Amino acid sequence: MSGPPSRTNAAGAYDLSSGKGVVAGGSTRSADGSKWEVLGDSWSGDRENWNRIGDIAPRDHQSMVTDGSGRVLLFGGIPAGRSGPWPTDTYQLGSDGWTRVASDGPAGRGRTAVAFDSARRQVVLFGGVTAPSGPQGQQTFLNDTWIWQDERWRKVGESGPPGRYAHAMVFDERARVVLLYSGSAAHSKAPLTDMWQWDGQRWSEVPQNGPTPGHRYQPVMVYDRARGKTVLYGGLGESKDDTWEWDGQRWQEIRPSD
Repeated sequence: MSGPPSRTNAAGAYDLSSGKGVVAGGSTRSADGSKWEVLGDSWSGDRENWNRIGDIAPRDHQSMVTDGSGRVLLFGGIPAGRSGPWPTDTYQLGSDGWTRVASDGPAGRGRTAVAFDSARRQVVLFGGVTAPSGPQGQQTFLNDTWIWQDERWRKVGESGPPGRYAHAMVFDERARVVLLYSGSAAHSKAPLTDMWQWDGQRWSEVPQNGPTPGHRYQPVMVYDRARGKTVLYGGLGESKDDTWEWDGQRWQEIRPSD
């Protein structure tokens, strides 16, 4: 089965309107292996086949999520040139490809995290990292929270979790909160192991008793509706290929023999 060429730091989401997975952007090694090439292609596929569905301006470390309409929403990312300004555009995927639905809202950023709150029918965005202020400039690790609803972004706070990037977020349907885990507060240092929840109004830190996944950079976190548990996999940090479950009270590592 042919499909998207291999890549890293792409974004993916499930398009409820078409019943297919969507992959967009990312980066790949050049043919001679001497540099990274940033991609702008996007693909839609299922178990049978993949189809190329259109292009966006090349970028990686962007965010994608299914929104309240059941379609895929794409925000931000780091452009191919790596220099500022980083994109602030928001796109929605329709039957004719990508349509830009907003150009204002959160400041341009990469490695942010988004989750769809199905109880309140809104997309929640938190944190990320900004473009450098110059060739040797500093970057800001953000702690702002934004909501996408009714086809627009609105800022709802700058309190709660410390600023970070490369964290994971997912909506816990049983608890009706967005869960946030780990990430980093600076490049190559300041690892974070905290966990927070967003109840639609405010953030509160979640106590973690017993073993935890530890620090993770860009892990994958999803909600298993059938079993009512949040599942975390991989990420750079304590380990790269382990799996953990959160049952609302504690973390448990899941081994193949389990």
